[in-house]
Amino acid sequence: FEAGFGPPHFKNKKDKMNDLFFINNVLPIDLILQIKKYVLDKKKTEITNHSYWDQSIVKGSARVDIFFLNDTSFKEQVINCYADYVNLKKYSVNYVSYYKWLPGSFIPFHTDNLYSLASTIYLNESWNIDYGGLFLYEENKDIKGYVPKYNSAVINNNNIPHGTSIISPTAPERETLQIFFK
Repeated sequence: FEAGFGPPHFKNKKDKMNDLFFINNVLPIDLILQIKKYVLDKKKTEITNHSYWDQSIVKGSARVDIFFLNDTSFKEQVINCYADYVNLKKYSVNYVSYYKWLPGSFIPFHTDNLYSLASTIYLNESWNIDYGGLFLYEENKDIKGYVPKYNSAVINNNNIPHGTSIISPTAPERETLQIFFK
């Protein structure tokens, strides 16, 4: 595999849906702030990658704290932001969760083959490439990388092999929303 960092394909509302695409400015900023406040007020999660994910995905990763948002008004608000990009009549939402990726955490290459679509929304206001935590994916036998950008989303609709590079010990917590569609 060759490593490559090039501009990903950003989806416009009228584009045909590709196997993997990116969206800028996916959520209203007020919604992001409300979700972050909700998670901050919870202070603690009972679910982590170590207790929730299949162990073949956890490998040696540090902890990822998971906050389920399915039983909140945030779920519907987040999903409605996908209406211009995803046929919401065709795909139902399995769950929406907020993830706090701690330094040393990562996810090895995998596919989300249990789902029809999987999406990540990046919530850190700034992210330095040296922090790690890059979205990595396979394209034509090459490995490509995407540096998380505030309020951007990646949507994978064809089980493209992907992972997240390890987060540096000096990086801040990496914050994302994870959305899975059936």
